[in-house]
Amino acid sequence: MAGTSYVALAVRMVLGLIAVGAIAVVVLRLYAARTGAGAAQGERLKVVDRCVLEPGRTLHLVEAPGRDLIVATHQGGTSLIAEIERQDDA
Repeated sequence: MAGTSYVALAVRMVLGLIAVGAIAVVVLRLYAARTGAGAAQGERLKVVDRCVLEPGRTLHLVEAPGRDLIVATHQGGTSLIAEIERQDDA
């Protein structure tokens, strides 16, 4: 370290931290886009539960006004499995 100044070391450290931060942001955005993490719940629809059957295949129980939906997601897309009318306990 005889020929390296402290300013050069500080600049390299700051640039390294910026690079690591940028990589972390990209990885987290890709993860969120792929898994749906961070997706906002709608006011009228609510995902009550989900069950991962195997990688890439998941069942979701979705609560909608007056009914419940069982929805499957898979590599080919999304399928409605069942629609159950709900009786309101009024």
